[in-house]
Amino acid sequence: MLSPQACQSISQLADLAGEYDEDGIDVYFLNHKVWGAELKDSTSVEQVFSSPLTFHMMTPFGRRILELLDNYMNDMQKSWPQPKPLNVIILMKCVPSKSLATVIRRCAKDLDEGYCPLTQIGLHFVQIGNREETKRYLQALDDDLNKRGDLRDFVDITPSTGDELTAEGMLKILLASVKRRLEKQKMNDRASRSG
Repeated sequence: MLSPQACQSISQLADLAGEYDEDGIDVYFLNHKVWGAELKDSTSVEQVFSSPLTFHMMTPFGRRILELLDNYMNDMQKSWPQPKPLNVIILMKCVPSKSLATVIRRCAKDLDEGYCPLTQIGLHFVQIGNREETKRYLQALDDDLNKRGDLRDFVDITPSTGDELTAEGMLKILLASVKRRLEKQKMNDRASRSG
């Protein structure tokens, strides 16, 4: 279960998103089927968190992330115009039982085969709490995804700094990674026009 501070931060993020995006934010639990869509204020997020939640002992990280990405990719294939870009913040307290690298590589391949812009999907793994094994896992995942150099860069990893998670901190994580992807997309566009 998330700490009260993390719940408050997500509620505040909905307030911020509601000011700038008519769709607000969606909140999913990876180890429970309760979720909230198009949440535009803290009250709506608090309603989701106050729902009766029975969490499973093991969080099926890979399966739930795959479901989320597959649903979005199916929407992309069926919809015109394309759906808005998807940015997912995954708050991680514990180490998943299975590697997420396979799921991420599959999604990257699908995005590349569909000639999707680099900004179409962003995954942001954010460590909450300060478990050393979670920090090591996230670093190993980052190293694994970057070692071959042929994978589209759509994953960001933020290990715990020991500070409490805030709405502003989550927004800063999102904006920094979107900016980096936009700059990379511009460089790729320039290279393809000149080549």
